[in-house]
Amino acid sequence: MSPSRQSDLASNDNTGITTTHRESVASAAEARLRDSSYATLRNIACEWREGVLTLRGCVSSYHLKQLAQALLQGVQDVLCVDNQLEVVSPPGARHTHREVSHAAGQPSRRPR
Repeated sequence: MSPSRQSDLASNDNTGITTTHRESVASAAEARLRDSSYATLRNIACEWREGVLTLRGCVSSYHLKQLAQALLQGVQDVLCVDNQLEVVSPPGARHTHREVSHAAGQPSRRPR
């Protein structure tokens, strides 16, 4: 078998998708995030496999988490986004009661 054929076989996974294609879809998604005016979105890592684009990294708000996902709509070959971004407050940040309750998975209640 020729060396180039061996290389082609080594880059295929069990779905028939090449590693190069996986990387190109992830790179296209990361390029979209880098083009954003939000600096924190530029550090998000993307991984694509079988139509699912997984986002990993940290952002400072739920708004940025959702914005990252919205920016990736329409990336070719992405069927859905698995948003694994973690919302982490910057050091010294103060939270409102509503933000803390929401982050803990509790319904927010208006103080009486």
